[in-house]
Amino acid sequence: MKKYLFLFPLIIGTFLNAQSTSETFNWSILPDTVYVTKPLKEIPIIEDLFPGEEKAHVYSNNMRRNKFTNSNALPQGNDPQWQNEMGKLQNRGPIANWEGVNNGLGFPPDPSGAAGPNHYVQMVNSRIQIFDKQGNSLYGPNALSSILSSNNGDPIVMYDKYADRWFLSGFGQGNSLSFAMSNTADPTGTYTVWNYSLSSFPDYPKYGLWHDGYYVTANTGGPDCYILERDEMLLGAAGSPQFISLTIPSLITGSGTNTGGFHSVVPASADFDLPPVTEKLNLFYFEDDAWSGVPTGGDRIKIWEVTADWNNVSNSSCTQIQTLNVAPFDTQFNSNWDDITQPGTSQKLDGVPGAFMYRAQFTQWPNHNTVMLNHTVDVNATNQAGIRWYELRNTGSTWTVHQQSTYSPDNHSRWLGSISMDNQGNIGMAYSLSSGTQYPSIMYTGRYATDPLNSMTLAEDTIIIGSGAQTGGNRFGDYAHMTVDPEDDQTFWYTGEYVDAGGRSTRIASFKLASSDSVDLGITLLSNPNNGVLTNNEAITIDIKNFGYSVQNNFDVNYQINNGPIITESYTNGPILSGQTDTYTFAQSADLSNIGIYDFKLFTTHPNDLNLTNDTLHQEIVHLFPNDIGVTIINNPSTDNNLMMETVTVTIENFGTTSQSNFNVGFQINGNTPIVENFSNSLAAGASTTFNFSTQGDFTNLGTYEVMAFTGLIGDQNLTNDTVIRVIENSNCSPISNCTFGDGLTRFALGDLNNPSGCTPGGYTDYSILSTDLIVGYTQSVTVESNANPQYLSVWIDFNDNFFFEPTEKVIAAFSFNSQGTTTFSLAANAALGEHLLRAKASDQISDVNDACADMQYGETQDYSVNLVNDLKVESENVSNEIKVQSFVNHLYILDAKHLSDKVNLKIFNNLGQVVYQIELPSTALNQIKIDLSNYAEGAYLVSLKTASQSAIVKLIR
Repeated sequence: MKKYLFLFPLIIGTFLNAQSTSETFNWSILPDTVYVTKPLKEIPIIEDLFPGEEKAHVYSNNMRRNKFTNSNALPQGNDPQWQNEMGKLQNRGPIANWEGVNNGLGFPPDPSGAAGPNHYVQMVNSRIQIFDKQGNSLYGPNALSSILSSNNGDPIVMYDKYADRWFLSGFGQGNSLSFAMSNTADPTGTYTVWNYSLSSFPDYPKYGLWHDGYYVTANTGGPDCYILERDEMLLGAAGSPQFISLTIPSLITGSGTNTGGFHSVVPASADFDLPPVTEKLNLFYFEDDAWSGVPTGGDRIKIWEVTADWNNVSNSSCTQIQTLNVAPFDTQFNSNWDDITQPGTSQKLDGVPGAFMYRAQFTQWPNHNTVMLNHTVDVNATNQAGIRWYELRNTGSTWTVHQQSTYSPDNHSRWLGSISMDNQGNIGMAYSLSSGTQYPSIMYTGRYATDPLNSMTLAEDTIIIGSGAQTGGNRFGDYAHMTVDPEDDQTFWYTGEYVDAGGRSTRIASFKLASSDSVDLGITLLSNPNNGVLTNNEAITIDIKNFGYSVQNNFDVNYQINNGPIITESYTNGPILSGQTDTYTFAQSADLSNIGIYDFKLFTTHPNDLNLTNDTLHQEIVHLFPNDIGVTIINNPSTDNNLMMETVTVTIENFGTTSQSNFNVGFQINGNTPIVENFSNSLAAGASTTFNFSTQGDFTNLGTYEVMAFTGLIGDQNLTNDTVIRVIENSNCSPISNCTFGDGLTRFALGDLNNPSGCTPGGYTDYSILSTDLIVGYTQSVTVESNANPQYLSVWIDFNDNFFFEPTEKVIAAFSFNSQGTTTFSLAANAALGEHLLRAKASDQISDVNDACADMQYGETQDYSVNLVNDLKVESENVSNEIKVQSFVNHLYILDAKHLSDKVNLKIFNNLGQVVYQIELPSTALNQIKIDLSNYAEGAYLVSLKTASQSAIVKLIR
């Protein structure tokens, strides 16, 4: 690229010297290189981002899981802020919704995007594409290096609305960052690019837009906060922007080491109005009290204040100003990043639970400032991911938690959230979603400014439903990015990752909560009646919201129960101001005295209301039954590899108003005979509990099981909630991978097993019909071949036949070879005799062959059978109880094995373990088996005789 873009001489390591007066100031530098690009449409498309690489490029990072050392950390149980029910308000569908950059995606894609007045710019690993706001492509996709100095990833795009310029960033070469600023408002025009070399790798950078700089935080082994001189960057090539480095003090990473662990501090980023020059930027970071090194006493958010002094950079500083206690949360998932479940694969996805997600939107209001934050948590200590979100407010000198909640309204995991507020105070949040029944998808929710606090009140809506699972690695994300449209400060734009049938993909979408209509009314809440014992004269009380921008009064409100008559009354209690809510109680009450479920439909009607999507609220109200017990969840077992006899655990809830005991609980598998047991304890009204059946369920055979669990309460008045069904799959751990690039095995040879093979779709082949005998106590030789270099081979033998490959059953660990290789392993003399499953797994990544069941990005898995037999060291006539051996001259032997009542597979092995002869003999020929060794070399030979149920070995000496 520099052959036609480089316009300015190289500036090498230019440090600005000044007497330091700040303890946290490290240094300030000028750029290493500066250049101006051609207009983007004049830059050729770069197809090959990483010449010589045929596979998707894997982007490295410095992410490490924190150490969890405090067993008394809170919460001790479920997340106390868990919103486990979906919001009831009807959402609006997406406005824009199109595919982002999908060709040549890196691993992970790291999607980032921003909306401007007329454009949407998306950057991923490692391409950029520019669209108009209808989704038409105006440029690209082209390589990041068409603008920046490399394709090394972690791109971020920001639209600086205060200057009408586009800011692009990504990794440069080595430990450097590359920044580009558009020279005009046109993102397809020219850019000025600056590159800065740092002392350590600036992993996982987060950016903040402020009045005096572009602030950067990174996960590094050194300085953690950087500031770019914004005013100078806006001058383009004529500017000389300084780059300040600061140390963030009192940063506890939870690594338990002296070198520091993963940390991702996020800077505030201004929206709507530019902060005044007196306003200093804040950094935000959460600490889990379970982390090593974090003081006990609860989870918290740390806040720093950053000062940039461009006249005397050494006065710049970073100071901790506050520690803000928040509701307890749990960020402990798996130490190997296998967090989020997908359907149809054992491959799990990284939940990125140790970091605030991008970005930390900062907005100003008449009497306070607001910052929006979110991160991933485990809602119930089962690796069900939910999104903990916060609205922080500052009314003077300190920040407080205005509201906080953890969004996880069902059994799916939600993570990689991004959250923002519009100029009416409404909040939008989008995120990825996945579970054992739902492929990785993108969804969104939100809440209105006047809704009850600590809840996403809008029903979840869909951006894109996934149709495939990611295999070959757990990296997912690592970014998602929401911005607010600068044209109206109301439309939310989001880009994130999902998985379609063709693999990993990105999506771009927008949605809006604020109304653009003069008249826009709706029902947002039914506050009375509530579930319970109800009467024949229940007051109906609702909340009415004015979504429009004009004052409203004199309109109709309505309710209908169970599709019965519509009750209509006129609301004249107003006026209701724009964005405000009022409470209204109907004059006409309702008779809800009969036990049962009442389906309420509540809605407004106004002749000029053109947005009918938010007029209506549907809600069920239950006149509770005295006697009502049911199963709500089948907790165990779950879909897994190699299930056996498993304990069945269910959750039982008393939906009624009377305490219950001594009722039946049962389960049934695939319609077979039910197992029924008695619940003898007392279960209070409204309470729930778990119940473990003493009789286990048989899930031994591979396949799918439909498990039905139920209660059997005599006199149960509501049978609709007694039963739940869960589909469980028992698989034998068949890893998925891509072997089309030559990775994996084209030949596997062990004993008399010699199998040349090709690539099977999905990267797994069951060759267990192929078997070889192996003698315990001997060293075994394995030869493998592959069409790719390098390859790593691991081999397991399931000695205990439990269909699990334990670490102790790994006989070859990450043997490295190029094209062809031979290695050995020893079988213990006391190894379990008989036939066992052998697994061979080969890949180009050593980490992929550590786990026998994990999916791989590239490689292959093959299963075989091995039969472990004894060297009986027999030279007498009586062998293996009933096998008799007679010796004759000229090295002729006759074996009598007539007690073996089935056909025999006979093999003769030399002392190298090679098969020198084999034959299948009928049962009628077993009384006189002739072995002629006259043409063989001197030495010991082993004769293996094997039927379907018996085996024996005799040694013959030549």
